[in-house]
Amino acid sequence: MTEGKISPHAGRELSLMLAGKKPAAMFGYEKDCPMDGREGDVFFAHVRAGTFVHRWHICPAWGVEHHYFSLPDETWRIAVLQMLAIDKSTDGRMLKWLGADAFFGLTGRLLGYSARDVDAYVAGRNGPC
Repeated sequence: MTEGKISPHAGRELSLMLAGKKPAAMFGYEKDCPMDGREGDVFFAHVRAGTFVHRWHICPAWGVEHHYFSLPDETWRIAVLQMLAIDKSTDGRMLKWLGADAFFGLTGRLLGYSARDVDAYVAGRNGPC
């Protein structure tokens, strides 16, 4: 990962997870997104091989299909990421309680980003345009 920057879809998540340097990945697709060529699809061969665990759900409020992948001993991260996504797509109580910076910071940390990368992302969210 580039220090100080979160770039979750830079095409390196798979190699980082295979190397054991990233515990989880998350992808979101609009409900009507074609099934072929989606970025997260390369993970499914590793799910079939038992290298990764896969879970998914659809957020009806957004019409978005979320796919989560983790290393086998990191599946707890998927449960928490799903809970955060469901909260954000419904009443947002946890988002309001934690505050946006902590909410998005927690998401980044669950996905395996360093504190420095998460801090840079949160600062960028709050910066100019």
